[in-house]
Amino acid sequence: MSKPATSAVQRGIHHQEKGRYAEAKKCYEKALKERPDNIAALVNLGVTLHQLQQTKKGLQYIDKALALQPKHGDIIYNKAELLRQSKDYEAALSYYQQVAQLQKPTGMHLYHMGCCLEAMRRDEEALLCYTQAFELKQDARFACQAGDLLLQRGEIPIARACYESAVKYDPQHAKAYFGMALTYKRENEMLERQYLEQALQADPQNIKARASLFFSKLNLCDWTHYQTERTALTRILQEALRRQEPTISGFDCMVLQVNNELSFQVAKMSIPAIERMNRYANRVYTFAPRHHPRLRIGYVSSDFNYHPISQLIKNLFYYHNRETVEVYLYSHGINDGSEYRKHIEATAEHFIECHQWSDVAIADKIYQDEIDILIDLN
Repeated sequence: MSKPATSAVQRGIHHQEKGRYAEAKKCYEKALKERPDNIAALVNLGVTLHQLQQTKKGLQYIDKALALQPKHGDIIYNKAELLRQSKDYEAALSYYQQVAQLQKPTGMHLYHMGCCLEAMRRDEEALLCYTQAFELKQDARFACQAGDLLLQRGEIPIARACYESAVKYDPQHAKAYFGMALTYKRENEMLERQYLEQALQADPQNIKARASLFFSKLNLCDWTHYQTERTALTRILQEALRRQEPTISGFDCMVLQVNNELSFQVAKMSIPAIERMNRYANRVYTFAPRHHPRLRIGYVSSDFNYHPISQLIKNLFYYHNRETVEVYLYSHGINDGSEYRKHIEATAEHFIECHQWSDVAIADKIYQDEIDILIDLN
């Protein structure tokens, strides 16, 4: 490589590391004028173009580098990275797999393979990749990603163990503390709040943790600094939206009382997260004619405990006509041991405790029970 080309590449790398992508692009182009076969310039220019939102053109430069050195693991890995970040997960995975055939995978390599597999709904393979990545390198991100996937699947105890591993190796990992808080949601509000506070200590700008703590305090009737915290949360929400980062839910916006424009932006940003949640609900249920001796009515609720709903309807299930109606209760809330909970359990003909089940598991159970009429009390 000529000295001018080498110097131009080094300057380009310096600009790129500082986020000055336009300047970096000029340096790499200058290097390529000196040496069109400069591998470093081709690859770095490809990555820089991706950072400038010109991914298609960037991939063309990566391909030029690959044409010169088709078995170069780092070049192939860079192509996989660009494809993954462009959400072409299937193509990215194929290139990650090529790299694995050429050299021993690193923790980050396996982690990114897992991300592709998860996006492709190949959960078991994704979890295996995250586990192997964590075995190679105790990086909190790897354990946390596994925890997030397990939490989506409703496997709360295992998810909690993953988050515990993450904070063990990185006590300042805000995302892991937030995940821990989610595992205690509706089960232990004090522990949920404790982990939310730890998440905010690690990252004061973590909007999900801040919003969850704000609403958790409202649930506990803690109005301390309400207006100050509401104002701060709204400001952080606006900043997150400007950065195109995931924020809070549309329902949270209603409680926060933000304006319609902000609520609409939040709703649009929530679509990918909702799609990820719905990926586990791709069941197809068929309903043939049923001939039960009695009409089967199912009630689904998280509030079969000390809650206004239970206070209002605690005798409802008892007074159904047992000769003509068969009642099923599906409880996905905590068992608080209250008198209301005990009374409802005792008077229900079928009481199914499904607090730690996934949504799909609950739906499958309702389907298997052949419920005729289903009522969602939430």
